[in-house]
Amino acid sequence: MLQMKSSSARIKFLSLSCIHNMKKIIYVLAVAFLFSCKSNDEQKQILIGNWHGTAWLINNQPSGNDAAGVHFSFMEDDTYNSTLGIAKAAGTYKVKGGKLYTTEEGKEEIVVGINKLTVDSLVFDMNRGGQPEMLFLLRD
Repeated sequence: MLQMKSSSARIKFLSLSCIHNMKKIIYVLAVAFLFSCKSNDEQKQILIGNWHGTAWLINNQPSGNDAAGVHFSFMEDDTYNSTLGIAKAAGTYKVKGGKLYTTEEGKEEIVVGINKLTVDSLVFDMNRGGQPEMLFLLRD
């Protein structure tokens, strides 16, 4: 009977220990999630500057598009300039909810997802004609 109490107590202790450890893990994940979510203003501050393309994928395959010919300049006054090959554009931009909204002068707004944004790298998620595209950029 002493053996059964000991086994039962050990199982109960292990269960409480597992619950305590799970609570710690959930707390750490929640804190990490909160710190990884950048506000719109934080994303804008990181985005400001000059960027150049390094890779352009369509359906996770090289697209054949010249990523090296892609350049973006985002200014603090919410304006941007871009070059895609020989095409140049200028207009306004905003960052909201993990997306970049650009409006070229005299044209409709375009929205791309911000897949990754750090001080030195930027990845856009795009969708043209139902095909997922990713554009990888580095800060100049």
